[in-house]
Amino acid sequence: MCTPRNPTCDVCPLKQHCLARELGIQQQRPIRAGKKTLPQRRYSAAVIEREDKLLLLRRPPDGLLGGMWEFPSVLLEDGHKPKPALRRSLRDMGLAVNPQAHLADLQHTYSHFRADLCVFRCELKDGDLNGNREYQWVSLSALADYPMGKLDRQIASLLMNAVG
Repeated sequence: MCTPRNPTCDVCPLKQHCLARELGIQQQRPIRAGKKTLPQRRYSAAVIEREDKLLLLRRPPDGLLGGMWEFPSVLLEDGHKPKPALRRSLRDMGLAVNPQAHLADLQHTYSHFRADLCVFRCELKDGDLNGNREYQWVSLSALADYPMGKLDRQIASLLMNAVG
């Protein structure tokens, strides 16, 4: 009954006791809660190519976007720079990379946080993944066959559009 635009005071069973109606401010009720400020998380992602194939990692089955595929990425802690953090994270996975060209800055808002993603094309120097995550080397044309979250799908689209 107390809708913000068209309150139906005439049929409300509480109209005799309504202070908003008495004061003539029923159009301002109910008071909407302000939008909650979402925390912001910064990430850095790598596009790594080997023999015309791109590296994708499978996300853990539990948690956000569980079981979907993604380009390797790292959550940036406060004060950490994207390239060094990405290099360190990939080294921990068993890959020696050199982040090179900055490809894009992407954003996406989830229900409980906002993600800012800085994407780099990385040169694979050497190494192989140490087996702690499922991975695939995928051709550019096959990226559409892999379920991904919105940010990773945007990266895939950027790469496919760059080719033609």
